[in-house]
Amino acid sequence: MQMFKIKDSIARFDNLLWMGIGVGVFYWIAESVLQVLVFQEGTVASQILTRDVHELWKRSLVLTLIIVFSFYVQLRINERKLKDNAFKEMENRYRMLFEEGLIPIFLFDETGRFIDCNHAGQVFFESSPEELVGRLIWDYAIKKYPNIDLVDYFSYPSKKSIEIDYCFNGKTRTLLLNLIPSHESRRKIIYGLGQDITERKVMERDISLAHTELNQIFQTASVGMRVVDKNFNVLKVNETFVSLSGESLKNAVGKKCYMVFSGDLCHSDNCPLQRIINGEQEIECEVDKHQKNGTIVHCLLSVRPFYGPNNEFKGIVESFKNINELKRIQEDLRSEHDKLRRILFHRLEGVGIVDADYTIEYLNESLKSKLGDCIGEKCYAAFRERLKPCEDCIMLNAFLSGKLERSEFNSSSGLIYEQTYTPFTESDGREKVVVTLRDVTEVKTAKAVTYRA
Repeated sequence: MQMFKIKDSIARFDNLLWMGIGVGVFYWIAESVLQVLVFQEGTVASQILTRDVHELWKRSLVLTLIIVFSFYVQLRINERKLKDNAFKEMENRYRMLFEEGLIPIFLFDETGRFIDCNHAGQVFFESSPEELVGRLIWDYAIKKYPNIDLVDYFSYPSKKSIEIDYCFNGKTRTLLLNLIPSHESRRKIIYGLGQDITERKVMERDISLAHTELNQIFQTASVGMRVVDKNFNVLKVNETFVSLSGESLKNAVGKKCYMVFSGDLCHSDNCPLQRIINGEQEIECEVDKHQKNGTIVHCLLSVRPFYGPNNEFKGIVESFKNINELKRIQEDLRSEHDKLRRILFHRLEGVGIVDADYTIEYLNESLKSKLGDCIGEKCYAAFRERLKPCEDCIMLNAFLSGKLERSEFNSSSGLIYEQTYTPFTESDGREKVVVTLRDVTEVKTAKAVTYRA
């Protein structure tokens, strides 16, 4: 590297080397003239072209020294010029970077006053350099920092960062300022590299709010929920799960899922985690889970995959809904249904159910034996052998009165039937009646005989 500098310097010699050569020639001529004038030794031409070894050696030495000295001086001058040019080029480069930088760049003194700033800094503070220079960095801040200078606050000469909120035209903007102290001996200068993080702060606040809301929803959900990673480790549970499982939060998190609130699917081919790993996207089933004290909890289990930010499979999210009460109600309903079926099945009278559109929905065995299997037919066709509803429909009267209605009619076979219509409303809001059909032929005949007697 030094050799290249020397070659470059030689290539850039200006006038000094030639001046040295000129001085050397002038010395040679002056020496010759002095020899003639002072010592009366021949002519000037003979002295200039002398062959005296002593004189030639003396003049050559002086001439060489003059040329070498001029060469050395010129070399130093050229090196200084190279350094000055390099320094100016570097200064221009860094000044351009400083001015054209996209991030705010500032220079502060040790008290926190602006010395200089680039264009991006002016745009951030919406001020000109004249308005900024000399003011404290804290003057624009929303939060005040009284009696604080940068040296004391940032433990000069360490590097530190600070977030400062500023208000411009009613809008808050946040500047992340990285402070880098210089090591100049004459004056302590602190460089400030700024970054406008207003949007990032807004995003952080939104993310924090969303996380808080999500966590609140997770914790206050009416179903027990837990997050399990793909290695069967419980990562998170909500308060409902803690209450449902009978485990404390400390014991529920960090353990294997099959060790906390285990069930009949654990260690089986139907393990929810294993099924999700094998490609299923949603699982919903009923399971029996065991609390710590041995109590069995009937649960409706819903399982879905849990993915990370990069859509990487992390585990599963399980939700447990306690259906103990639902199972009890279902058992009670099933029991009542069975009782009703037995009662209807063993009644001697015919019993059926007819909806408001005159359609028969149910017949017990007694009524089927009399009318045949006429479910789905119209009641007036099955009971009265008519093509249209009766003029004085007893069923409609039952709907209007909301009470039991009774009537008698003679069938085409000569038998006499007594009908009762009891209205009721289904769970879906539809109105229907329970119809009982009883053969009263013998009773009526006996009464008629008695009357005639």
